[in-house]
Amino acid sequence: DKESNLVAHSIPSGLFANPDRSDYHLLPESPARDKGKAVYEGKSAPGSDFETTSRPQGGQVDIGAYEQ
Repeated sequence: DKESNLVAHSIPSGLFANPDRSDYHLLPESPARDKGKAVYEGKSAPGSDFETTSRPQGGQVDIGAYEQ
């Protein structure tokens, strides 16, 4: 929903591995790495990503479904 998710009509290059093939893993140089918030408006981010990788792997959680 638009209240809790980023809605984009086009995907900028350099963010995801292969969005044309629905591969939304972040690239190493992606500006979304380590930019998520562990707590937002009193709600905690999930402790693991879509593939059960624990979060965070770096200094902060990554934005998106997959943690790098």
